[in-house]
Amino acid sequence: MITVLCFFMLIVFVLLLDIFSKVKETRIYVQSIVHNKEDKEKALHREGERKEKIDARLQEILLNTNTQGIDRRFEDVAFDALFETYSWTTKDEWIYTLITQYPNYVVKEYGRRLQEVRNELSWLWTSYYKDEIGFEYKFCEWAKMFNNKPAIQVYLQMLYDKNITNENVISLVSDRQRNLYNAEDEENY
Repeated sequence: MITVLCFFMLIVFVLLLDIFSKVKETRIYVQSIVHNKEDKEKALHREGERKEKIDARLQEILLNTNTQGIDRRFEDVAFDALFETYSWTTKDEWIYTLITQYPNYVVKEYGRRLQEVRNELSWLWTSYYKDEIGFEYKFCEWAKMFNNKPAIQVYLQMLYDKNITNENVISLVSDRQRNLYNAEDEENY
């Protein structure tokens, strides 16, 4: 009888140890979930702060921009911003590039309020643009086409082969080729 009782107590003891180990595993698992959630919340908070700083900078650029001396269409400038990037550009990157590099064109075309500018540029991202060769694609499609240097070299060659006599296009091709090759040289060092 004592043997049976000892055996029964041993089984209860083993079961209790098993239960406690599962409780400990569960506690560790819950703590890891809480820790991951806190890390994600911190990352979201940092991202929000980063976006607020960018928005503040962009708004400051728009407010302090002079709109004198603008002689080109805004769509041409927006196309150039895609073409000069030499890599895949998202809509947000494109909008940031336009506001930081061409603020006078942006202000003249859409005003100084950042949210309105963003809305209009978001609409423009899905609008069609006809280039000087005659190709017509949406800005987002142009961005995909200009996602690498060989694609840009092909486009430059098409511009050159088209025998466009417009001096602006010829100088554009020359400048872009020079920039493209200079960028390659810098990457090789």
